[in-house]
Formats: sequence, structure tokens, C-alpha cells
Amino acid sequence: MNDLTSKQSKQLDFLLADYNAIKAEISRRSNLQRIALAAYISLIAFVFKEAPSQLLSSLHIAAMWFGAAITMNYFVRQGKEINRLGEIISEQIAPVVSSITDTKPKDSLPSETNPKNETYDKITSTYNYQFKWLLFFIVPLLITLIYLGQDWNKLTRIVEFNSKKPYVAAISLFFCIWTFILLCKHVNEKSHKPIHLTFSRRSALGKSR
Repeated sequence: MNDLTSKQSKQLDFLLADYNAIKAEISRRSNLQRIALAAYISLIAFVFKEAPSQLLSSLHIAAMWFGAAITMNYFVRQGKEINRLGEIISEQIAPVVSSITDTKPKDSLPSETNPKNETYDKITSTYNYQFKWLLFFIVPLLITLIYLGQDWNKLTRIVEFNSKKPYVAAISLFFCIWTFILLCKHVNEKSHKPIHLTFSRRSALGKSR
């Protein structure tokens, strides 16, 4: 097959630039997810450290559930954006590259267009389910029970509206329910895997020359 025309070559350059920009954005959002997770785990570790002592307060519990809800919400939002960016590559860039280079999409852009591995996806989905429920709900719930277990009379003081206790309890319950709903709705959603591959014109053009 003849070499690409100057128009095709220029179009491929634009596609390459677009692809690299999208992959960089996917990587950036993935790193932000890691930072958010690290911050949340640090919060959990701090609250858990205070759990055996009497220093643990209702404000710690409220902050913990707030962190769980906000981090989970952030994970969901970034995950959807990552999926959307991945679909731009697989559904809009890959078909054009394939038509120009006379290659299959999975050969040109393997990180976005290769078929799913059902066995692998099933295993990772199971671990993802366990990890998120454990980290964002089970652990905060256990710490909350430890806090209440130190003095179950704290439950009776929730109705003391002249103090901060009922309001802090309401905030904690709100974020607890919010976290539970987010987990039920989104915990099994598959997120795009940010594989750092750079599209090489040389490899993509190999079959077109």
C-alpha cells in the first residue's frame, strides 16, 4: 500500500495530539483519585487511633462519615469522567485511525479498544466490591459502634436539643446514608483502566506502508 497522503498524515498528527491529551487527562484524574483515597485513609487512621481512648468525640464520627461520603462521591464522578474520556478514544479516535492506517482499532489503540476479559473483569469486580464496602462503610460503622460502646447512654443524649449532640448525630446519619446509597448504586461500576500507552505512528502505520 502507498504511503499516506499529506492530508492523511496531518490528520493523523491531530489525532495523535488529541489521543495524548486525553490519555494525560485520564492519568491526571486517576492520580486525583489516589490522592483522595490517601487523604481518606489518613482520616480513618487518625479517628481509629483515637477510638480506644476517651478522646474520640461525636465530631470525629461526623468528620469520618463526611469524609467517606465525599470521597466516594468524588470517586464516582472522576470514574465517570475517565470512562467518558476512554469512550472518546475508542468510539471517535480509533475508527478514524483505523480507516487511515488500514488497521484494526485493537491494533492501533490497544489500551482502549481491546475486547474485555470477562474472567479477569469478574475477579476484579469482586475485589472492588469488597474493598469499597469495607473501606467506606464497614470500617466507619465499626468505629462508630466502638464510640457508642464506650457509653451507650450517648444514644439517650441525642434528644438534648440544647446541645450539639442531636445535630452532630443528624449530620453523621445523613452522610452515612449518603455513602450507603452511593455504594449500592456505583460500587460495581467498571472504571476505565488508565494504562499509560502512547500511540506510535510508526507502529500504526506499519501496515499502511
